Amino acid sequence: MIKIFSDESGSWKNKKNYYVRAWIKIDKDNYDNLIKEVLFSKYKLKKTTELKWNDIKRNYDNYRNIFEIPSFHVFITISKPVVFFERCYKVIDYLSSDEVENHLGTHDTNIKLSLKETLVSSAQNSLFLHHFERHHIRTAKMALVETNNNEKCEFFIDSPQFFKNQWEKVVKEEGIRNINIVEKSENYPGIQIADIIAGCFQELLKNDPKAKEIFAESIKNKMCDMYCPECPNPNIVFYENSTESLANRIKQIRNL
Repeated sequence: MIKIFSDESGSWKNKKNYYVRAWIKIDKDNYDNLIKEVLFSKYKLKKTTELKWNDIKRNYDNYRNIFEIPSFHVFITISKPVVFFERCYKVIDYLSSDEVENHLGTHDTNIKLSLKETLVSSAQNSLFLHHFERHHIRTAKMALVETNNNEKCEFFIDSPQFFKNQWEKVVKEEGIRNINIVEKSENYPGIQIADIIAGCFQELLKNDPKAKEIFAESIKNKMCDMYCPECPNPNIVFYENSTESLANRIKQIRNL
């Protein structure tokens, strides 16, 4: 069975950053090779927990084999959180209004403010999950799962920035049944690779020189079709005017 691993970089709440999700598709034999390379690298560098992007960035020469020996495919989905926050949502407007205070059952100003902040934050979390994150999942499935061949895939997702049961519900609504949410990513080399690649792309979007070197030498040749009409890679979730600079940066990345 094919395995698909995913992890994200950046917070969907940070308007100044990107929300990057990396998806890694790998078969069993290559995953076995990946496990061996990750374990060997940890032993060689005396790192006993999990590998992170900053580990690779600081010691790239010692980690090259992680990318060179196993064969796997990479798909990237990207959101600009500012796009989410620039949109108007009636439920957010209502929960932010003075009118809602009449239904909070208290006259204490501090409690009312705290309750309103909690309600607004919870609503924003749900809206991002059901709208933006859903499209990250949907697009990755379109790009990676060969439904015409009845390809069977097992998904492994690092603990997301949302309630676990709600995230699983959205995934299953998108037709993904075999899903595992991972609490301890140190036990899953595939999650660690997804974390590394997501972190690389986060800095690649900001034109970091080391990220550019690592992408060009070790990641680019593993990218799924970057010019696919249906699922270009990297893939911008919800292309709008405010994402034009991001689109231009992605064009530059494809030419590295």
